Amino acid sequence: MLIDARSLDRQSVLKARYCVIGSGMGGAAVAQKLAAAGQDVLIVEAGGLDLGFSEDASVSADHVGRSFNMPATRCIELGGTSNQWHGICAPLDEVDFEARPWVKGSGWPIAAS
Repeated sequence: MLIDARSLDRQSVLKARYCVIGSGMGGAAVAQKLAAAGQDVLIVEAGGLDLGFSEDASVSADHVGRSFNMPATRCIELGGTSNQWHGICAPLDEVDFEARPWVKGSGWPIAAS
């Protein structure tokens, strides 16, 4: 069931055992697992059903290395930014696990397998 919170009275209360923030891949996966286990789940999503690139300050980020247009790479909509790249998840490359001297805190304590 989809409810647009703008249509609710200000005193309305939605109750569920679990509240998941965001309907992107992570939020959707968590909500699905909880619901499959018989739990009551409420997903709170900032966006709607229409494509919504964000110009909201909450989408800003500090850039390390190459700069890119953050608002154009984040979508505030049902399903999150995964809609922009059609939900495709590419496997990580070996270089993704390596430390980079110019990036503080880079590198993983595990190797690619």
